[in-house]
Amino acid sequence: MNVVFAPDYNHAVPYQRLLAEALRPLGVEVSYLHDYRRLLPLTRALRGNRFDLLHLHWPERFFPAFGDGRDAMRLARWPLDLRLARRGRPLVYTAHNLMPHDRPRTPALHRAMRAVLDQSGAVIAHSATARDALTETFRIDTAKIHVLPLGDLSTEL
Repeated sequence: MNVVFAPDYNHAVPYQRLLAEALRPLGVEVSYLHDYRRLLPLTRALRGNRFDLLHLHWPERFFPAFGDGRDAMRLARWPLDLRLARRGRPLVYTAHNLMPHDRPRTPALHRAMRAVLDQSGAVIAHSATARDALTETFRIDTAKIHVLPLGDLSTEL
């Protein structure tokens, strides 16, 4: 099985690397997406990649807030970008954060994050508290959420 981790944040946190190492003995080959472009950035970055599953981590990388007057457009087209990028393949989302830290919580941002959860076949939360916050905020079925405790990664940095 070929899995693409998107986006590649190995430089910032060891979670993706540790998860990839844990999956390798199970026959899972992991690649990291680090080719980002404008206008449907996830779809364009995945073009030409052979993968069986997309594992999304920090989706806000694909609809960044620049304060340039196009932020609302980037948020609005995100659900389409995600659907086109997957091309019918399954999606797993690791919900490291309930919402992105670097932007105000608006209805448009809520819809963008809701699209991730709606299109995901499985969602990974790092605690029961995080699972409960996801279900309360986005009204998603708890059966879709799997708790995978993260622990302290400070020794890995």
